Amino acid sequence: MCGLSLRVILITLTLILANCSDVEFTQLPVEEQPAKKNNKGFTESFYQQSKNPKLDILVIVDNSASMIAEQQKLGKRLKDFIDEISDVDWQIAVTNTDVSNGRYGMKGHLMKFGDTGLKVLTKDVPKYNKLFLDTVVQDEAKGCNSNCPSIDEQPLMALSMALELADTDNAEFFRSDADLAVIVISDEDEMSSGPSNAMKPRKVLAIKNQIFPEKNLSVHGVIVEPGDRDCAYEQSGGFGEVYGTHVAEFASITNGITMSICDDDYSSGLASIGERARVLLNNVTLSQKPIPESVKVEFLPYHGTAFTVVDRKVIFDIPPAAGTTITVNYEVEEEQIVPLDPPPAGSDDADDDDDDDDDDDD
Repeated sequence: MCGLSLRVILITLTLILANCSDVEFTQLPVEEQPAKKNNKGFTESFYQQSKNPKLDILVIVDNSASMIAEQQKLGKRLKDFIDEISDVDWQIAVTNTDVSNGRYGMKGHLMKFGDTGLKVLTKDVPKYNKLFLDTVVQDEAKGCNSNCPSIDEQPLMALSMALELADTDNAEFFRSDADLAVIVISDEDEMSSGPSNAMKPRKVLAIKNQIFPEKNLSVHGVIVEPGDRDCAYEQSGGFGEVYGTHVAEFASITNGITMSICDDDYSSGLASIGERARVLLNNVTLSQKPIPESVKVEFLPYHGTAFTVVDRKVIFDIPPAAGTTITVNYEVEEEQIVPLDPPPAGSDDADDDDDDDDDDDD
């Protein structure tokens, strides 16, 4: 969903929006704004409608033999994450990093929570904390000799597969009007060591944008953070250095965060991930990439909050209340302006163009 995931509706633009994937926006008349030389001025307004933002949370768990302790720490500290999004209409699903044809290869399919038959947890499910813990701790690798989980961890591939099942097997999880947060827990890189043929973050992002162009996405990792040699040696038993570079990159480009898988207690790290996921809902997405220092925001009625500009997003420290109109004035460098589509057939502007053509023929 374009910004805030609180169903903001575009009510004014300085130029006609082109290729806007957000169906929540309604195009209205155009008005030019003054700008500095070689820049173009834009004004966009958004209306905050919903009081109940929605967030879908997909947890991708490394189910290889070395991960039992880390799975337990994650499962036991779910509450610290949920506390940060207590006012959000959230739901959680789990899959694993195994995309093999083996017994435990989920290939992006969602796991069932215990014997409930449920694949999605919400705050209305009794004892959701215990159900999550019992599911995320995958002890199938304990003492196995054959038919073990794959040691070829591929969380990004698993995410892409989960997205591609959004209209079929995973349809109950991916809500059309909810944003998406992904939490990866793994002690290795994509395909264990991150080879050149491993799935890349921007390819997964492109898949997401094709399937869900309106969704905001943030990716977070409980990983061996790049450069943390002590953790790398701890997780490998002293036999090498493998870092979660692909997940770290994905977190960086989606404004997510990572925490060390070697932390003794995941409380503060999961709380930080929850806080960042909450910020995912506190933004609007502009039609153009602004010059950051040119951005000015007005709220009606007045709302006091700081904001940051990340690419086309304006992220608010404190979300405005329902019923607030958010007006954003900004400038764009001429060469950065996205080309605009012609007006849709049947619109007044399109009819005017046809009339002009007829006049020329006369």
